[in-house]
Amino acid sequence: MAGWGIFQETTTLFNRAPIALNVRFDGSEKTLMPGENPGIPKLAVAFARKQNPIMGTQAFNNPSASGYQSLIVDMGNPKQAHLAKPLTPEEWAAHLDAPSNLDIADMEEEKGIHLRLGRKKARPVMAGSFEAREGVSLEGFQQLDGHE
Repeated sequence: MAGWGIFQETTTLFNRAPIALNVRFDGSEKTLMPGENPGIPKLAVAFARKQNPIMGTQAFNNPSASGYQSLIVDMGNPKQAHLAKPLTPEEWAAHLDAPSNLDIADMEEEKGIHLRLGRKKARPVMAGSFEAREGVSLEGFQQLDGHE
């Protein structure tokens, strides 16, 4: 565990992805290979999980750690240990195809919430935010809900 110092409590993390994932903690990076990765400081678990969400699983109304699924599982946590298995090819494909960590279907259930994709990140916006202002031209903007 070079680079992460000496920690008294460690745990084993399970990388559910079919590829190696990087985790940054305490100014250093660690690569987690697919499968079990023993000797990870317990302090780094929350960082590893937040840095590697399963895209498309973040609940729109629950931004906390319980509101999303992660590619990283703490095998020392009884509430997560049952998830310590690789993603299926279908789950991996869905992860790769999702435009953000937000659950789009969950957002669509909320009336008036759309996802605007920009160059940096996807972010929710209220529908009609441009239409409500007089003199704002919508030329060049594409409606996200399919309406012109």
